[in-house]
Amino acid sequence: MILRYLCIPLLLICITVKGQTLIQEPVFTAEQLQEDFLFLRKKLERNHPNLYAYNTPKTLDAMFDNMYAGIDSAMTATEFYRYITAMQSTIQDGHNYLLPSAQKQAFHAENSLYFPVNFIFHNEKLYISQNFSNDTTLQIGDEICAINDEKAIDVFRFMVDHQVRDGHNLSYPYWITQTYFRSYYGFLFGFKAQYKLQIKTSTGALKTVQIEALPFPTIVKRRKAITPLRYDRTNYEKGIFWETNKEQNYALLTIKTWSKDLMKTEYYQDFKEEINDFVQVLEESGTQNLIIDIRDNQGGDSPYGIHLLRYLLPNRFNYFYSVKKINRNGKLKNTAPVLTATYKRWPYVFRGNIYVLTNGGSFSNSGIFAAVIQNKKRGKIVGSETGGNAVLLTGGVGYYVLPNTQINMLKATHQMAVIDPIANIGAGVQPDIEIQPELNDILQNNDVVLKKVIALIGEKSTQRHK
Repeated sequence: MILRYLCIPLLLICITVKGQTLIQEPVFTAEQLQEDFLFLRKKLERNHPNLYAYNTPKTLDAMFDNMYAGIDSAMTATEFYRYITAMQSTIQDGHNYLLPSAQKQAFHAENSLYFPVNFIFHNEKLYISQNFSNDTTLQIGDEICAINDEKAIDVFRFMVDHQVRDGHNLSYPYWITQTYFRSYYGFLFGFKAQYKLQIKTSTGALKTVQIEALPFPTIVKRRKAITPLRYDRTNYEKGIFWETNKEQNYALLTIKTWSKDLMKTEYYQDFKEEINDFVQVLEESGTQNLIIDIRDNQGGDSPYGIHLLRYLLPNRFNYFYSVKKINRNGKLKNTAPVLTATYKRWPYVFRGNIYVLTNGGSFSNSGIFAAVIQNKKRGKIVGSETGGNAVLLTGGVGYYVLPNTQINMLKATHQMAVIDPIANIGAGVQPDIEIQPELNDILQNNDVVLKKVIALIGEKSTQRHK
């Protein structure tokens, strides 16, 4: 099937060079960069199905023309990458990924150092959430005011502006920039052996520290030693796992990815087998409440969302309203009929209450799954707005490779509409119950979203038994 993926989950190789640069980054002439830009523009204009979802052809033509005119001198691949990613905030397509060349990523994977601090973006400030550096004076909750002599908020905002998004929804670019900061900082500004940080402590004192970048295995090792299981749910050993709580009358199903490849290569699991096993446990448990956690799940294979929904929806349903692709005449035409088919329930269907936990990292297929649950009024969406779009998005497989810099651009070739595209307002799935964790909750690994749902289940159970 041509469209196995709704989105290729964002797996980035974090890159930097130990000490000084090992290989001098080549410089490309203005003519070479112009050729790359025209190649990119041509692919977008001929193949991208949502290129004009939020802009008129006149607006985009002006943007492309101005950017082309600005390529008047030589640049490195890093400089050119920083230049062309500025188009993301105008194109506004969440699947228009631009990544450095595969060769560059492969080289640096063997020689990489990383920004050794995790942070939380909260109320326009960056707060340290985990410190893996050799500087033990950095404390959880310290504010990062500046990075390499640039205001931290300016750096963060710049990176968000150069990141993918669907329409006017910024939840995904915020999430990406925070989650993959150490990768994208290098992609945009170059990878450093050291980072100069201006820090404001909890007492309000300002200090400047110089920290060394670290190899990724060192960061992973230190992270597991600090907190084996974090609120952000990274570094789990399984892609799908669950628990049941008879006393509090709920079952919790966590899905880290909908991707067949990731399930197989990273977690050594079969998605459908895991779901089938869980449903058997769910049926035997007799619980009346199901919590499905798809926070930070960036998407994957659409048939897996369909498979799970057949256990949850009592009536026939469509996963997509339409799936289209641009034909040779430049017109959007229906394609991939299997994705717009009507599906019927499995013999067993869960009839209890459903709560789906989402955040800005719930992207692509996760957003679609949440949208179907919400549109069918089958459950409550809890947490914060999903990434992506609740109505209209793109998908594809593989990358276009720019001829000179070898920069990769995802082939966003198919338009998917969950419902009639006329309903598109450029937003993600809005939560039925919005819960925004406070800074201290995040820093202290206090999952208030999950706790709120469990408390809500308890309240309903108490009311039912009165």
